[in-house]
Amino acid sequence: NKSLTEITMDYFNNFSNKDIKSLCEMFDSEVYLHDWNQNVAGIESVREANSKIFESFDNIRIVVRNVVEKDNVTISEINVVTEKFRNPVVDVLTFNDSKKIVSIRAYRGN
Repeated sequence: NKSLTEITMDYFNNFSNKDIKSLCEMFDSEVYLHDWNQNVAGIESVREANSKIFESFDNIRIVVRNVVEKDNVTISEINVVTEKFRNPVVDVLTFNDSKKIVSIRAYRGN
């Protein structure tokens, strides 16, 4: 039985590998994504948003600096690294009782 921190690490690994199928298996059907470019709701909309991100970059890598777990939430300090930039980001993942991701909120630093 994985901890939410372990599931969060799996999420970042799947994201770095551009593994849409595995990501979607981690999502609740009503998953919500909010970042500096978009607000989308529902698994199909989030899948499409991730696909567009993956198509924009040859390589995308998530470097995890810290993960804090509290109740049904993980807060992660990460660096998003592509061929074009390296951005510090804080990701807040909220999980349901089945440990599926119900919301992803990403905040970009400077």
